[in-house]
Amino acid sequence: MSNPGKPIFFKYSADDLFFIAFNINMGLLPPFITLFSNKALQIPLIITAILIYFRLLVRPKVLARFTKTLNDPNIILLLALIGLLIISAMSVDYAEGDRVRILLKPGLVLLAMTTLRYAVSNRFEINQKLLGNFLISGTIIGILVIACLSYWNDSALVRYLDDQFGLVRVHKLNRALEIASVLVFLTGIGVVSRMKSVTLTVLFVLSLYVLSFNVVGSAFWTGVWHPNIHVDSETVQFGLPLAFVVFVIAQKFPKFMTNAIFTGIGVILLTAPWIYQLIYKILGSVIDLSMPIGIRKILFRSEIWDIVATKSLESPIFGHGIDSARYLGNIVVESTYKPVNVLLHPHNMILQIWLDLGFVGVAIVAGLLFSGWQYVSKLHHLVQPPILGGLTMLTVFSTVSHSLWQTWSVSLIAIFVTLVARLHSTSPKPGETS
Repeated sequence: MSNPGKPIFFKYSADDLFFIAFNINMGLLPPFITLFSNKALQIPLIITAILIYFRLLVRPKVLARFTKTLNDPNIILLLALIGLLIISAMSVDYAEGDRVRILLKPGLVLLAMTTLRYAVSNRFEINQKLLGNFLISGTIIGILVIACLSYWNDSALVRYLDDQFGLVRVHKLNRALEIASVLVFLTGIGVVSRMKSVTLTVLFVLSLYVLSFNVVGSAFWTGVWHPNIHVDSETVQFGLPLAFVVFVIAQKFPKFMTNAIFTGIGVILLTAPWIYQLIYKILGSVIDLSMPIGIRKILFRSEIWDIVATKSLESPIFGHGIDSARYLGNIVVESTYKPVNVLLHPHNMILQIWLDLGFVGVAIVAGLLFSGWQYVSKLHHLVQPPILGGLTMLTVFSTVSHSLWQTWSVSLIAIFVTLVARLHSTSPKPGETS
């Protein structure tokens, strides 16, 4: 019974503010990323983790649940990964300023682990329906913002905002498309009806796919709406249909697709240095320079992967050190398909684990992947399809672009897994169909 001398608002305001912040940080990412670039991912994760630390201090029951099973294999694996990152950062001869930046990476992984641990140990505290509504709202707003800013990209107002404040730059629209494409499959987590959840997902996926061609522009559709807009949205154009096919098949065969997706990711992870060299040879024999630019870009990417794969096998056990491509100049592309260039990241996060951390790092990540397979396999079959669809898109996103150690990349992975962890506590009971 509440204390009559203390207003309920003040008694529960701290908890209310925490959950409001949690929902905003986890659910409204697509519009934030459009306006505030990559910080719209890392800052919410950092804020959420700090708020969780405060909550652990003032709520003993929350802390007790948080620490109850710290000997869980997943926690041990994550701590091992953090330790490996610290050793890697300390053992490589970076410049002093670079070393400070690199040492922040294990700290970010620790913050991500804190958020994930809270989502697992105290998941029943989080209102799944409310979080789902924030995800739906965030996706809708994100789609509208992307469409509007693309359409009015040449307007005086947009140019002013871009020049004065660095907002609304075109590359942010592409990043927002990619992030929304990963999260879109989880938007139905707060929708009770299975039919409504599937319908919602279909509408959002179609909207994002159309945007990647018609509004933002692409290698295949250049300048039809605005001649000055060109954003490379191939990640969305190729990845989203694949993820959607997985989502659809998993509606009928969830167990089969769960095993297939996790097995496929595991095979790529364990064989990456060899399989990507093979991919480069195959693509080089079937694609020529007369094909559309979007196809030719695959050749350039595959050449980067071939170089990274070869370099990773020069130090296969412990790797070359965290973020080695950026600081050691490992990736020098004497390209047949693009002018010679030194790249800052390998455009493939799985290969980057081999390059930076070697087989030791790969073994830790493989252990986490195996735990993920066990986790998803135990979920009710109705919540497996959106997880598998989102995981497929996240895998495509991770294997064709960017760097694993970019702060926003780690944040996106952590936020996705946090949202997945929330699904577990309210999964439909066996026999339920809606």
